[in-house]
Amino acid sequence: MAKDTRVHSEELGTRAADFGVHYWTSHHPWIIPEPCTLEPTESYSKTDLDEYIQIIRQVSHEAYANPTLIK
Repeated sequence: MAKDTRVHSEELGTRAADFGVHYWTSHHPWIIPEPCTLEPTESYSKTDLDEYIQIIRQVSHEAYANPTLIK
């Protein structure tokens, strides 16, 4: 996605926060450029996970449709 839209992993997380969720990542050190390693804890319900997936999908669609919105 970063290559196609120039929206970076950290910006994806910032935009996810606009939807009221924390960007569940654990990708340091960055061995792979622009990682999106989602690691939710065991405390989230299936409903929470489904909502999170929808938010990340929405942000992904926004990145392709209007990258300046994410930036």
